[in-house]
Amino acid sequence: MNRYFKLIVVLIICSLAFAPAAGPAAASAGRSGYIVVYKTDADPDLASDGLRARYAADVVSIYRHALNAAFVRANHSQIEQIANDENVLFVEENQEWSIEAQTVATGVGRIFATTNPNIPINGVHDYIVDADVAVIDTGIDLDNPDLNVIMGINCNLSGPLEGTCSGIQDDGNGHGTHVSGIIGALDNASGVVGVAPGVRLWAVKVLTNQGTGTTAQILAGIDFVADHATDIEVANMSLGGTGESLAMDLAISTAADLGVTFTLSAGNRAADVNNYHPAGSPDAITVSALADFDGLPGSLAAPTCYTDVDDTLAAFSNYGTGVNIAAPGVCIYSTYKDGTFATLSGTSMAAPYVAGAAALLASTNLYDPWQIRDILTSNGNYDWVDDAPDGIQEPLLDVSNADVFAPVLLSTNYPITLTAYPYKVSAKMVADLTWSGATTATVTIYYDGSFLVNTENDGFYTHKTNVSGVGMHTYRICEENSTLICSTIAVVVY
Repeated sequence: MNRYFKLIVVLIICSLAFAPAAGPAAASAGRSGYIVVYKTDADPDLASDGLRARYAADVVSIYRHALNAAFVRANHSQIEQIANDENVLFVEENQEWSIEAQTVATGVGRIFATTNPNIPINGVHDYIVDADVAVIDTGIDLDNPDLNVIMGINCNLSGPLEGTCSGIQDDGNGHGTHVSGIIGALDNASGVVGVAPGVRLWAVKVLTNQGTGTTAQILAGIDFVADHATDIEVANMSLGGTGESLAMDLAISTAADLGVTFTLSAGNRAADVNNYHPAGSPDAITVSALADFDGLPGSLAAPTCYTDVDDTLAAFSNYGTGVNIAAPGVCIYSTYKDGTFATLSGTSMAAPYVAGAAALLASTNLYDPWQIRDILTSNGNYDWVDDAPDGIQEPLLDVSNADVFAPVLLSTNYPITLTAYPYKVSAKMVADLTWSGATTATVTIYYDGSFLVNTENDGFYTHKTNVSGVGMHTYRICEENSTLICSTIAVVVY
């Protein structure tokens, strides 16, 4: 074997060894030709002349500064000879490199979201799903550009404030951010894409950065969601434990009565879900986890990050009569803390797939939480193997039916630009709003999703609040009597 072929083998092995386990490829072979690197003592111009004369090589360009090399087009026979030339150090195949492109996680494919023409997943950030989803979890990374986070609150307070919600939240764990990406990461040609791309996310932090929280803290989060039920259509809770909490069941039921669809993780103990909580709450949707490694039905794919059998119930997943539906939950690639991405497994990953699907339905304002549960379960498929010991096969989430899953989409072409600058006066939050692009005589300003004021379209407004301490709020400006000709949502953190 000559030196050229030896080199190619080494390159392939290295690329496999250093590639992220579930991330998009950094480069792929695409451009014909080779990079010929000369020895340090070779003159690149003279060496290139030699390649032309001796091997009839097409020397396209010469590198003289950062690299002593040339870009060469040649056939297989020519490049074998070039690799052994006395002036050549090594040869490598030319590759096409790009920025990190958007990854459609296998789970999105397995629930057939990409086959539904009403969910235009095409790598172009031109539409978002018109719904609001609360992520009751460890918080959400507020700076992640792949997530449309419009509101955040910290309900993980301790001491004399336990059971209340106040102030800024962020995700120091990563779990809540991962869940959020599955639900609604933007369809923007980078990162990943969620089931309901661009859906408005509410970060409700009830767990510490270590992933624990008390009943009081979780109830505070559910209470916050219920208080904002006119805006929030769906809430995901990928949390739980052994024991029971009637208070939590009641809180979920009350919020459901107010119009919020709850999706819950079944738990990861490979046990009867009825021994865990809040999984199995009667007015929520409890989700078990499918092991899927290729985004396709058929049980033919080899395991990737987790040893399991393709298209079967995940080995860790809880099961039982309290489970309503299954969704992908093994080796799921999604957003993570600090603007990164990660691969995680668990029923925590399965529940947000169903939350995203619920958001698709909720965006239409046609269904209550129980109707959403019925639609999701009745449209699920059974093209998988449920090998749980209970002998019950739950339906697998399937959003392919374009007649049923036809979400309301909002254009991302916002003609009005808005800037919000927060500061404090006498310990109270004040925000200066400046805008341009509105054409009506007056504009409508929304604060935290609710009507604030109609004001003259002069491009400036100061909002004085009675809010003290720290927190996060949102503003949006629309033309008078319009909910479509608006700005993007401006988030202020103080």
